[in-house]
Amino acid sequence: MRTARFEPVEDTGSTASLRGLCVVDRDVVWASGTNGAVLRSVDGGASWTNVHPESEMDFRDVESFDADVAFVMSITKPAAILRTFDGGATWDEVYRSPNPDAFFDSLAFFDRERGCVFGDPMDGAFVVLRTADGGDTWQRVPAADLPTPCEGEAAFAASGTCIATVGAAHAWIGTGGLASRVLVSGDGGATWSAAATPMQVPAPASGPTEPDTAPSPTQGIYSVAFRDERHGVVVGGDFTRPEVGDRNAAITRDGGRTWVSAVERPHGYRSAVAWVPDRENTLVAVGRAGADYSEDGGRTWSALGKLGFYAIDFAPGVDGSHPVGWAVGANGRIARLAFR
Repeated sequence: MRTARFEPVEDTGSTASLRGLCVVDRDVVWASGTNGAVLRSVDGGASWTNVHPESEMDFRDVESFDADVAFVMSITKPAAILRTFDGGATWDEVYRSPNPDAFFDSLAFFDRERGCVFGDPMDGAFVVLRTADGGDTWQRVPAADLPTPCEGEAAFAASGTCIATVGAAHAWIGTGGLASRVLVSGDGGATWSAAATPMQVPAPASGPTEPDTAPSPTQGIYSVAFRDERHGVVVGGDFTRPEVGDRNAAITRDGGRTWVSAVERPHGYRSAVAWVPDRENTLVAVGRAGADYSEDGGRTWSALGKLGFYAIDFAPGVDGSHPVGWAVGANGRIARLAFR
């Protein structure tokens, strides 16, 4: 990874704050963000086209299966899910929350038919929506099948990656705020349990605390990534203190039941993390103050530059070639992670 570097695209044609990213393969990449922006490249990043009309929607996540089919998630007012079958030429709203104050954080799919959305608590319960028909319909998971939110616990729609899925049934959700836990499902998102993480300063048993040692509503898990059913990583920190590398990375080797802090952590707040395909123990994490990489499954991290991004994603290499990595950020910034 010492030979890898970010190579920004000179002109993406957008000034949006890009938070959503989906790298389908070496040619097809989707990105989404503010002002209704949905950018698509079908030529490996050589050119980019905004395929959604300008609007007030903030698309913090995009998920795609090919050059034609994609879903985007609007976080709030309205909290909604849109879908295209024709590469963005037309869009259909397949779900809109009935609650005007709803806030969605992340969207993920197990396969083309089944997916889930996570949203901040409403009426005392987390919001998890599921689809089993390719996004035609979405149903909310009953509160009885979800852990009860802790006081001040929600999630962060920083990169569309606070949900991770592996295979047909396994899913994980990272939370933050005054509690930072990982919600775990082994049945396709039908039922969930919760596991504690070391990503938040513990609440004091009694008495006042200093500001730097008190739980923070902006601290916690911002991104979740799993290599397989057992090995996972969460990253985050506090976006109001982007240079602080404290409680910003943890790993699991038992499917998310237990978590331990990274031994050498990333060099600041990180909003997204992704495994590098074809390199079993390698990850890259990005944030608005810089990037880091790990070559031991998230146990230790090294700096990968100070160029800021909000999200990162990879496609596998082909015929022995390097994996293809892309990152997105503020002011329409898009960059390729080039391996030398």
